[in-house]
Order: sequence, then structure tokens, then C-alpha cells
Amino acid sequence: MVNSTAEEDIVWSAVIGLGERFTFVELLSFPVFVLINHGPTWNDVGWTWIVALACTPLLMLLVRATLKVCKVPIVELVTIKDWKLAVFFDDWREVFYEIAVVGFVAMAIEETIHLIIATQGISDVNSLMIGLFAVIIIPNGLGIALALNNWTALRFREKLKSWPSGCCSKCSKGWFELSSNPWLAPLEIATGGSFFFLFGAGAFVGPAALMITGILRLLDLRHSKYVLFLSTGIEKKVNYEKVPDGTAESVADQQSLIPGIYIGR
Repeated sequence: MVNSTAEEDIVWSAVIGLGERFTFVELLSFPVFVLINHGPTWNDVGWTWIVALACTPLLMLLVRATLKVCKVPIVELVTIKDWKLAVFFDDWREVFYEIAVVGFVAMAIEETIHLIIATQGISDVNSLMIGLFAVIIIPNGLGIALALNNWTALRFREKLKSWPSGCCSKCSKGWFELSSNPWLAPLEIATGGSFFFLFGAGAFVGPAALMITGILRLLDLRHSKYVLFLSTGIEKKVNYEKVPDGTAESVADQQSLIPGIYIGR
């Protein structure tokens, strides 16, 4: 469809809730077009992504602080200890899990602002609910849940050896053992890649970080009992024989066969 009377280029933008169909490239480009909608091409509110980035760490800090007050165990990369900024992690995957969470939270905030702007003056509640749940909460929520679950399983990896007994404890232990299994690396990579096509979830950052954690998970296979690393078995042995004094030149006096610069008598 071409508007021959338009003085400016027409920019495609996704609209959810009216039976639209999207191509492979359109789904992959979803975050870009969401931001274009807020740019000078359409409604001239390009500052929304800045607000989303500024609110993301504050929202994450508030949620984690609330959970701490409620005595709920959490996973975090940066905390305040003795009035000092403390960064701690045992595995590089934890860094990328945190990056993934930031990406999904930031995109959820940005898309919420976008939804509020796009639905102003519209009385159709169904379109609002579809956009809220199908585009924002479910896709980004799944990404956050996956990152936090795998991060928690990674933190509990050593504690699983002394996990308390009980029905619920056995279920949670089995779940975390499954979630931390290194053989799930291909699945984590594939799941992270699928978020690229889930209505802009994570704004490229979240899905990419999840795929990197899956790649790093492959390194844990070196500890698996089903994987055996073998060396070539080639050893170079050098035997030195003692030369009797006065019967021949010492080894140090003999000309070396190895190319180089030698300083001697």
C-alpha cells in the first residue's frame, strides 16, 4: 500500500490485537519499530527509552529491597554491604543473567509507556489487554523468569549436595538439579534465540545474554561423567648422560644443533 499524497516516508509499525500477521523480519525488527513509533517520525516522544533505562535499575533495586525485607531469598550481582558497593559472582554466567534481566525489564517498561501512549482515547479494552499481556507481561516475564530460575540453580549448585529432606525439598532439589544440568545448554541457547521473535522481548539484549549463558554452560560439560578429556599421550623424554672429565668436551662446550645466538669461549 502506497500513499501517493504523503510528503514523508511511511514507516511500518506493528499494531497488536487486530488479527495482524508478521513476517520473519518484522518479528525480528519489533524492538526497532517500537522505538521508531516514539521517534520524530510518528508521535515525537523519543525520550521514552531514556526513561525506561533510568527506571530499570531503580525498579530492580526497589523490588529486591522489598523481597529482602520480606525475608525472600533473591539473587543479585551488586549489593551494598557495610556502606560499600559489593560485586560478587562465582561464574560469568551470573553477569549475563543480570544483563538479561535488565534487558527484559527495560523493554517491559518501554513497551508499557508505548502502550499507554498508543491507547489514549481508545475505548476498546480488549486491545489494551492483548497488548498488556500478549506483548509485554508474558514475553518479558518469561525471559525474566527463565534468567532468574537458571541463575538460582547456578547459585544452589553446591548447596544441592546437602539439600534438606522433605517432599517439597525433594521437588525443589530435583528442579534445580535439572535447571543446572550442563546438557541443557543447547536448549538454553535455542530458548534465548526464540525471544528475538517474541514481540521485541528483551530488546535484543535479553535474548543475546541468554544465548551467551547457554554457550558458557557448555563449559560445565568438562565436569560431566559422560565426557572424558584425553591428552595426546605424547611425552618427550630427554636423557642427559654425564661426560667424564678430561675425556671429551662438556655439553656446554659442544656446538648446539638448535638455531640461535650462543656466547662462549
